[in-house]
Amino acid sequence: MNQFFKAVLIAFFCAFFPQQAPAAPEVTPLEVTKMKPESPAKLPLGEKFTVSIRYHNPGPNPVQVFARPYTKGASTRGYGAHPCEPRGKGRGKVEGWFVFDAKAKVDEIVITMVDSKTKQVSATLKVPVDLTWE
Repeated sequence: MNQFFKAVLIAFFCAFFPQQAPAAPEVTPLEVTKMKPESPAKLPLGEKFTVSIRYHNPGPNPVQVFARPYTKGASTRGYGAHPCEPRGKGRGKVEGWFVFDAKAKVDEIVITMVDSKTKQVSATLKVPVDLTWE
């Protein structure tokens, strides 16, 4: 087969059967890597529930990552929780926690990543759980 014919065939296949580069994997801005204790759990009053979170901040501004307890779609009342130091651009890990001193039932953890300068929520992750403080 001569060079001209090869070039024509290659041009034909490239024109009608273009190859696409594989899509880049989607970056998940928030991911739970560990919960302590694991759900379902019954905790004594005053014991912390801890959640380890991996985050990705693609923006230029620092962010804060909050893990908060919810019950039936609303913020659970009466909890104490971790402080939220601003985190820079890129990937990182943060450990969040919350605790109750009175009886409580939590069915969801809502994790939010908030731009520290604009106060806009840049990502939210809802994690179903079954946690009871008694």
